[in-house]
Amino acid sequence: MGVAVVPEGYKDSSVGVIPVDWSCEKLGSTIEKIVGGGTPSKEVEEFWQGDIPWASVKDFTGTRLTKTVDYISLAGLESSASNLIPAGTLIIPTRMALGKAAFFDKNVAINQDLKALYPTEKLEKEFLFYWFQANAETIESEGTGSTVKGIRLEVLKEFFLAFPPLPEQKKIARILSTVDRKLELIDQQITATQTLKKGLMQKLFSEGVGSQDDSLEGKGQWQPHTEFKDSELGRIPVGWEVRRLGVCRTYNILRKEGSITPQLPA
Repeated sequence: MGVAVVPEGYKDSSVGVIPVDWSCEKLGSTIEKIVGGGTPSKEVEEFWQGDIPWASVKDFTGTRLTKTVDYISLAGLESSASNLIPAGTLIIPTRMALGKAAFFDKNVAINQDLKALYPTEKLEKEFLFYWFQANAETIESEGTGSTVKGIRLEVLKEFFLAFPPLPEQKKIARILSTVDRKLELIDQQITATQTLKKGLMQKLFSEGVGSQDDSLEGKGQWQPHTEFKDSELGRIPVGWEVRRLGVCRTYNILRKEGSITPQLPA
């Protein structure tokens, strides 16, 4: 077999062919500091009556986070291995939810399943954030554990990371963050449309759309119902009926089999 030719302007690396001005290093060499956390004693009620956000894996419901489920006091923070992480620091889980990464918009304390990453000056944190997203499945596959998967920092540090010079890192991160904002807007539109549909179904299945006016003056337009009555299901148009679903099903089966149309019970 012939040796693959590397295109001009590119080079081989541990992750494959990359541009000549890119670097490829182990993740561990691009991280200046990793800070873990801990959990205050659950037996001391005072520790859980403060206003310090305390993050755990259950808070990782997105990537740009604004709040936590739990809050602790300063006494709880100081009595445990938890650490207060500055806002905007990249945080990842190393137990459960492997491969995820997120930023909080405020200072947060973290538990033992989370790690705060402080990259060196050669790595833009937003670029590293998207690297975790791109490699989420690979990172998750390296997790160990029969019921709950975790990954040791020693294993995580051995992952190879290819990265361009800082200006290009920042450009890549800006492009991807723009896409994220568009996706967020689409999600909001979908949620709003789903809410609209739910409201429409509640209205249409209780009030209907009215009746069609076939007169010359009406020109076939639909006119809303104007008369209603009370029923087991609430207020419905006077021309509507309420039947049990089982009765309707039996009626349809008999019609299909060619039986004489039964008289439905009132």
